[in-house]
Amino acid sequence: MEKKSKLFLFVDKIYEMAEISLTMILVSFMHGGVFGVLHGLLKGMEKAEDYGWSEVDKRPLKIAHNRLLSFLWSLFLLCTLFAARGMARRGSAMNLLLYMVSLLYFIFFTTYLLMLLSEERRKIGKMQMAMAFQRIFLKPKASFFYFLLSFSGYLLSFVHPVTTAVLLPGLFLYLYLKGRTQFSEEDKEVELTLVRSAESDERSPYEDNDPHP
Repeated sequence: MEKKSKLFLFVDKIYEMAEISLTMILVSFMHGGVFGVLHGLLKGMEKAEDYGWSEVDKRPLKIAHNRLLSFLWSLFLLCTLFAARGMARRGSAMNLLLYMVSLLYFIFFTTYLLMLLSEERRKIGKMQMAMAFQRIFLKPKASFFYFLLSFSGYLLSFVHPVTTAVLLPGLFLYLYLKGRTQFSEEDKEVELTLVRSAESDERSPYEDNDPHP
């Protein structure tokens, strides 16, 4: 009986991943394809939260320059795919270098977007977008996890296109949300570091030279 319940839970999880994956793809296409990647991802996060995948109450429902970020992600992905195709046709050192550079740009930008979405806010503005770059270096464990997750998703996309379209986006989102929960304590430490840095920048030089406490 216990084995059956575990099997049913596994099947339910696969169904949830497939439903979220298709929802993300459909929403992305509805918002212009290359311009709707983040729209699809945000919609997937909403459904994932409804399924109880995330313990975070607040979720970003609006991101500044949403369409621009989606277009840049799609552009980096297309450049990587074209570079991989060129390397497959002719395995020269130049083609390999172009492929590695484009792949690193794509993985880094994907890591940046995941770091940006880890903001526990309902609205992410320009200030959070700028601070997300700082968090990449201030949160090495989370950044490394997001980097590996992005790279693994890129590699798995070559296994089977149909499986990738149906399951990979949902699986990717599931692992991302679970990993984000694990790094919640690190988020608090980073927030304190950024706040202290901002406060020290706002202090005038006269305050440092004041002999009186």
